[in-house]
Amino acid sequence: MVAFPSLSICMNGASPQCDLADPAAARSLAHVLDNLRERKIIHRAGGNVPGYSFTAALVLMINAYGVNKMPELSDSATSDVYKCLGALEAIVP
Repeated sequence: MVAFPSLSICMNGASPQCDLADPAAARSLAHVLDNLRERKIIHRAGGNVPGYSFTAALVLMINAYGVNKMPELSDSATSDVYKCLGALEAIVP
């Protein structure tokens, strides 16, 4: 059982021995937020966008740091983190 509900959503059926969150949900959210930002309708997505964006970026980073002691983000993971940061920049003045 995962202590944090948001982390259990990202687990995607991982085995109980696995302590790492599967970043698939976080990457999907990063793509959705980036699409909203590009369309300039991210402000209509609701007041929780900064939290969603921060959580998605955090899950991606936790996953990278959990795998290796010296993490190196892949190009796609780096791009997804920057998409989350772009959504934060677009919504937070």
